[in-house]
Amino acid sequence: MAIINTTRLIVPILLSCLIAPAAFAESGRADYDLDDDGLIEINSLADLDEIRNNLDGTSLYGESTGCPEAGCNGFELTTTLDFDTNADGKMDENDAYWNGGEGWVPIGDIDNWFVAIFHGNNYQIKNMYIVGSSEQPVGLFGVVAGDLSTVRNLGLTGELVVLADARYVGTIAGVGFQGAAFNSIYSSGRVQGGPYVGGLVGALSTYATIDNSFSTSEVISYGEMGGYGDFGNFGGLAGGILNSSIRNSFATGSVAGMESVGGLVGSSIENGSIQNSFSIGLVSVSDTYGGGLMGYEDADSVITNSHWAIDTSGQLTSDGESDIDNYFGATLAELQCPTSSDDTECLMNYTLYPTWDSSVWDFGTSSELPGLIIDGVVYRDGDADGALDVNHAPEVAFVLTQNGDEVYDITIGDGDVTLEAVITDQDASDHHTLSWIYEDVTVISETETSVTFSSDNLIVGDYTISAVVTDNRFPVMSGNSEITFSVEAVPVDPVVVEPDPSPEVTPSSKSSGGGSMNFYWLMLISGFLLVGRRTVYCGITKI
Repeated sequence: MAIINTTRLIVPILLSCLIAPAAFAESGRADYDLDDDGLIEINSLADLDEIRNNLDGTSLYGESTGCPEAGCNGFELTTTLDFDTNADGKMDENDAYWNGGEGWVPIGDIDNWFVAIFHGNNYQIKNMYIVGSSEQPVGLFGVVAGDLSTVRNLGLTGELVVLADARYVGTIAGVGFQGAAFNSIYSSGRVQGGPYVGGLVGALSTYATIDNSFSTSEVISYGEMGGYGDFGNFGGLAGGILNSSIRNSFATGSVAGMESVGGLVGSSIENGSIQNSFSIGLVSVSDTYGGGLMGYEDADSVITNSHWAIDTSGQLTSDGESDIDNYFGATLAELQCPTSSDDTECLMNYTLYPTWDSSVWDFGTSSELPGLIIDGVVYRDGDADGALDVNHAPEVAFVLTQNGDEVYDITIGDGDVTLEAVITDQDASDHHTLSWIYEDVTVISETETSVTFSSDNLIVGDYTISAVVTDNRFPVMSGNSEITFSVEAVPVDPVVVEPDPSPEVTPSSKSSGGGSMNFYWLMLISGFLLVGRRTVYCGITKI
């Protein structure tokens, strides 16, 4: 069994094939690498399309102004891009890249590889549409190849994602070859064709890698739809791997094909390797070699610490399964149960995830599947419905204390003030970060959920402090609140002056026109009027 025709792929990379005649952006740019990181900024679908004429990443539109002295070596997204260019919820001739119904033309092919870096910066490319018979590998990229080639931190998503009727098909790339690396990428949508169809990549060959990635894409053999040809090697993540590896990844979409069909990978040969990964999607095979995680594995391949859900996949076995390598199936509930990598309570005599790093995986609650952490954000299909979980925005309220006592207003000089944020979230496993916005207060300390400041330097008046709480589940959600409180001066007790004994009243003293007793009463009355307490309030406003 061979994954790809390597003789067709191993061809010299000729500069003339990689660089088309110079073309220029309509508006031009003064600087193509604004942040000086050696990656040219991709700001639009037009920029993305132009990459096909600059496959080594050294220029765009024939220009490299602003690149470092050593030159640029790739591209980076600056925003999310959407192929539904008129935003009408459908792909048709009214969209800019409809291309007569065939949609996007992949970047790079068997003879002209993409050999640079593509950094998605955690943005998404939405609603990519490719339909049409092709002998070339199909995906956002056709062929990504070479030790320096990397696609990372990118999502291919959208309700309209369709890739159909082709060989070597994957949302990100048709083929990853000769050390190509795919890191922190994910996809959704429907992918069909054959042979070699995967949710992310059709085929990995010759030291190519997929790390920290996942797919919820539905994968279908075009033969199952009444099409043509060789219908082997279908996987939720990759159709097949040859002398390549997959680590810390998962697939949740259903997979259907004729032979070599697996929830994660269709086939693995010649030292293929899978570590710390799982799949849960329904696996349907119409001929031979169907398995929960792996359809076909030769003797030289190694799969360790990886699992599939036997109930949701409909597969009790997976090719090459081995208890010794901690590669076996379990029920969905058993896969959800662990709340840490060393949890031993969920499956008798087994620890499901002994080598799974908590900086890579978030184990959530005992009713959630492990979620993959990409740049601090958790991507999880906890309920195993084949789609990422819906995220709910967190909420924040406040408790105001002074000198340890809960208060509704602040008194100058009466002790330090602490504002505590109380965070609530429907998603119990979410973690949160909190940022404070305040002015004109002298902060003594901050914790993850509170801020303490001195009352000594406050002045009489109203103060507003805001907080923004952000969760770590995809898509990231935030909640904002603010509190307004009043500050008053220390109350001054009235000074009572005792009058001297009244002198004997004489006609002359009566005729003086004042009287000392009247003076004392006037002072007492004035004193009480000057120390009346100021009315204050404390309100919480939800934004």
